[in-house]
Amino acid sequence: MKSSKTRFLILLSVVIALGFAFFIYYFSKSSSTTSSTSIHYENYQTPKINSISLFGDNKQFVAIDLGNDQKGSTNISVSQNYVARVVYKQRDDEQSQEYQIDTGESVEVTLYDLNNESLTSTTIDLLDVMKNNNLNGYLGSVSLITYEGKDYLIMIITHDDTSDQKQVRKLYEIDSKVLVDSPDILFPENRKNNPNLNKYVHNLSASSAFKLSGMMMNLSNSYDIMLYAIRLSIPQEKISLLKDTNFFVENPNLETLSESNIEIYMRPLSENFGDWFNTVGYWFAPKGQSFIDTYAEDTTTGEKTQIKSYSDYENWIALHPDELKRTDPRGSNYY
Repeated sequence: MKSSKTRFLILLSVVIALGFAFFIYYFSKSSSTTSSTSIHYENYQTPKINSISLFGDNKQFVAIDLGNDQKGSTNISVSQNYVARVVYKQRDDEQSQEYQIDTGESVEVTLYDLNNESLTSTTIDLLDVMKNNNLNGYLGSVSLITYEGKDYLIMIITHDDTSDQKQVRKLYEIDSKVLVDSPDILFPENRKNNPNLNKYVHNLSASSAFKLSGMMMNLSNSYDIMLYAIRLSIPQEKISLLKDTNFFVENPNLETLSESNIEIYMRPLSENFGDWFNTVGYWFAPKGQSFIDTYAEDTTTGEKTQIKSYSDYENWIALHPDELKRTDPRGSNYY
């Protein structure tokens, strides 16, 4: 009797153990299946725009207040007539299709009209634009450019390795809402020594003049300012240092942004580059001084020449044409 009871308890224990093991197996399999089929989207961080203001005699400059957001100015861009803020919503679960548009994905662009006093904004989804034009692929880069007097969003679309074209560039003309092929000049491999390089202006376009005159390095070392052809970025933690320069003397309204990261852009059709060069040189000179202390260097002899204006730079580069080789001509504007 005792042995029968023992056998029963052993059998019961085995049944319970098998049942528990089956429960664990079923639960883990169910959980794994749910995990692998669940849909997940990533919203790529884009700083919020607190305010946009135009300044200068002809409203030729744009100041963007990004607050103290630490996301930088990624996905913010400016053209002659617009400011754009791009927000990417992309599917990133195991079932997502990297080089195709998945349901629920979006690339939303908010456009602020610089010619409207209240800076009205409109929002478009460029993935809808792509679908309406029978395009597919991964849209991973969108930014404003000014090209031959018009405002465009340049779209870089990537396909998988089986495609005839791994990467395609398209231009969305904002005013006409038409999507067109990108001209060859907008492809990096076609920019080298291209005489038409200055026909387009992009926020990340570099400037040989700012680099070779020493101004780019000067502002970076002194204030951590990033200086491009038509744009400069001032980090919030360095703004207090500008009180000893002409910057706030000339732009007192910008003092209200002293707790913010500031982006300043030149509207490319409202100001010529020479005047912009002179303006930047004056803004960041010590108070009362007409131009920042900066020097162009002959890399062969080591001789340094003080630059006090864009005219000085033009005269210097005319005597030192080989110095342009120090810059990457594929990404530099304004020789």
